[in-house]
Amino acid sequence: MKLMEESVFFRDIAVSIDMKHRQILTRDPELMLSPLDIIRRLNGLPIEGVILLELDRVGTSSGLDQDFLEKAVSASDHPLILGGGVKGPEDLKTLEKMGFQGALVATAVHNGTIPLEIVQ
Repeated sequence: MKLMEESVFFRDIAVSIDMKHRQILTRDPELMLSPLDIIRRLNGLPIEGVILLELDRVGTSSGLDQDFLEKAVSASDHPLILGGGVKGPEDLKTLEKMGFQGALVATAVHNGTIPLEIVQ
């Protein structure tokens, strides 16, 4: 966390919270918290945004965990971007209604469930 705190004053950055089964992937004992706790700790930093990267959902088109994502939006003072699980245009609309600023959609575009025209 100290590196992030120091870095934000030298350049614009976004922070990626990489998770697998809702566990933060880190070797830093200071960051072995829940994703929502990390989001809250980031609120005090002048960052550009937070990417919630659900690695166990990447490439699965499994859809959204709306309960968790709504809690994330409530916890964050920063723009949020979701990575992992987006299955189609309806998920993008749902994320927008929740307050997400964007989503990583490579698999959905690749398999054709999100037409390329939508992301252009």
